[in-house]
Amino acid sequence: MLRFAGTIERGIVAILCGVTLSACAVDTEPVKASGGPTYPTQTWSQPPNNDANSTFAGSMVCGLPQSDEAELAELGDAAGSCLHELVACGQTQTRLAQSLLVAVFLSNQAAFGFEDATVAQLKELAKGLGLMIDASSLSHDGGRWHVSVPGPLSSMDFWVSFHDPLLQPAGKGQVGALILANPFELDAYLVGAKVTTSLSFKEMRGSMEAKNHYEFSYEALGPLGHILAGPDGTVPNPIAFDASLWDFAEVAMGTAKPGVFGPFGNLTDLVMTAEGSVERDYGAAHLQMDIRGPATPLATLVASSFGFDIQALRGSTAHWDMDSHRGSLAYLWQGELAGSMAHELRRRDRSISGRVDLISDFGSGASYPEPQWTCPKAQRD
Repeated sequence: MLRFAGTIERGIVAILCGVTLSACAVDTEPVKASGGPTYPTQTWSQPPNNDANSTFAGSMVCGLPQSDEAELAELGDAAGSCLHELVACGQTQTRLAQSLLVAVFLSNQAAFGFEDATVAQLKELAKGLGLMIDASSLSHDGGRWHVSVPGPLSSMDFWVSFHDPLLQPAGKGQVGALILANPFELDAYLVGAKVTTSLSFKEMRGSMEAKNHYEFSYEALGPLGHILAGPDGTVPNPIAFDASLWDFAEVAMGTAKPGVFGPFGNLTDLVMTAEGSVERDYGAAHLQMDIRGPATPLATLVASSFGFDIQALRGSTAHWDMDSHRGSLAYLWQGELAGSMAHELRRRDRSISGRVDLISDFGSGASYPEPQWTCPKAQRD
């Protein structure tokens, strides 16, 4: 009996059970909630004391009037909500990496000789698997792809770029030449491709483990064709491999077996970088954040954790400003973040000297951080 814990895997099983003639028996586990629009804010109702590890010192909040509590809590809550947007960014990168191979195959209807009805069924199946197979909806600007980050509360302006690890640019520390061609199009790899198959899509739907024999013949290599080369530096013509419907599903799960898709398996060697910014109000707090996604191979994006570098995170309320130390958070495959970010909150009214330190702590994995408040020692004494 199969056991799946993630929402993507459960969706895949549901879709595949619906399109096959055989019955599926699936034992599911509860899926951990990914969090709500805000995370629980720090409770400030406990009696204050002067312990060095406590939130408060004396009867004042870090030596400030307790009337500032609401604004400080608002900023802390906003910082956590803003950082939570990285979950959606991580999910978007993972989804793109999972989708690339299927998107390439579905990009050229003529090459496969598919009828419109077949293409519609394939796209419906891919959509049910959570794949992004229609790159036409993505804005393309000089090698940068603008991606809509999912989520009703998300306002992240998010861009990704693909890099070719086989073509190293002159710049030190670069991880591959920026890809200007469309990596989602079959023509970028094979010009004039024609594909023959041994099974129809209807026959594949009848048995998800039935192997279909694919042969890709082509007239010439496209601008990204060298990526398909084997150890000897050549790309066979035709390209041939055997794959089942379940093999394609495993691409979406990040568990595809090496070599199943022949030279097209090399697409997971491509490298993705990301950058994003968000500026919005979270309740009474206004926040602005800039992030970078370090260069990461698609294979890692699909099957493992990866990181985000927070370049800037600033916030403000009516009387308080927040500035954050630059740092990094890890995105975990199950839709959580790990690590912590440190913030300094200062009262804007210079007639009252005040500072509070905050750590947004995701620990070893959480959708929203736990806030840890402290007062500088000088204010506690």
